[in-house]
Amino acid sequence: MYAYLEGKFSMKNPAQVYVDINGVGYEVNISLNTFAHIQNLERGRLFTYLQIKEDGHTLFGFFDKGEKEMFIQLKRNQLQKNIESFLQSFLQSFLQCSNALIPPKYKFGIISSYGLVFITILLILVLLVLSIFLIILLIIYILIYKF
Repeated sequence: MYAYLEGKFSMKNPAQVYVDINGVGYEVNISLNTFAHIQNLERGRLFTYLQIKEDGHTLFGFFDKGEKEMFIQLKRNQLQKNIESFLQSFLQSFLQCSNALIPPKYKFGIISSYGLVFITILLILVLLVLSIFLIILLIIYILIYKF
């Protein structure tokens, strides 16, 4: 949302800096690398990344664009790991539920025509639910990487 902030550094510490722009102070979280570059400067420009979550907005500042891009890539990788973990957990739970739904007499041995119909319908429903779930995940993934 904000590409960069340029102004006076009114307060600096290794974790945060206040950037005063025409009387408005922005609290910006920074890395030690950024702090090392700005610690002796009175004014400067920080490239920013605004993180919006349900519990608040957090502004991150970076001395150069390369550091900002690396931060964004790390955020995306973490999100991808979270989605993969969620999907793996979901599939394990789903398989446990589907195993519980199939009566034991239809799992092994002779399967009657009733059992084949039941299992076929169950598999079709499983595939339908998984397809819908994967489409939703794909849409979320596209929306996240679009920005």
